[in-house]
Amino acid sequence: MFFQRKVKEKILDLKTTYFNDNQIVRYSIRFQNPFEGIRDFVKKINANLIVMGSKGVSDFEEMIIGSNTEKVVRTSTIPVIVVKADSQKFKFKKLVFASNYDEENKVAFVDFLNFAKQFKTEIHLLKINTASSFENSLITKEKIKNFIKDFDLPNNTIHIHNDESVVKGITNFAKEIEADLIALTTHGRSGLSSLFNSSIAKSVSKSVLRPVITFKI
Repeated sequence: MFFQRKVKEKILDLKTTYFNDNQIVRYSIRFQNPFEGIRDFVKKINANLIVMGSKGVSDFEEMIIGSNTEKVVRTSTIPVIVVKADSQKFKFKKLVFASNYDEENKVAFVDFLNFAKQFKTEIHLLKINTASSFENSLITKEKIKNFIKDFDLPNNTIHIHNDESVVKGITNFAKEIEADLIALTTHGRSGLSSLFNSSIAKSVSKSVLRPVITFKI
């Protein structure tokens, strides 16, 4: 009861600090395993979006127990925003959507656009070229244009960035344009399995200081 009271006080303090009286803010304190508690509560209220903080854990720790954030992203059927402890500003003016633009991404891209259209934002469509998976820029641009031709996109640009790895390419590009949010698509079958050749979503969410949002395929 003592700890419950302390947590309640902290939540109410956050509510007073960050929300005004006109905003409806509800809270819940659950005595469960964090991952299971989040999963069950999301289902109970039929949530549309999950926002989680992440300070990151070591690869060894994650191999043994997995982080709660990683588990939620891997299993969630709704978008999840991961905010690093270093994030001071949380806005949505510049969004990066990084993908290989294969057809299977389109369902997740619809969810991304529904999210992006809630804000007056710039959408930067990004494809990373590496030495091991190089693709001609003209071919890539045509592929991206074909991918988006059936969608009503707001203000957007197409970028092809060359780097030594996909992870570095995404993080370096996001830093270069001062992106506010990085959007990635993910399978749920093996951690934050990406649409590239390795666990890109997982690596990006660990290495980049900017918020990352994932959309399930």
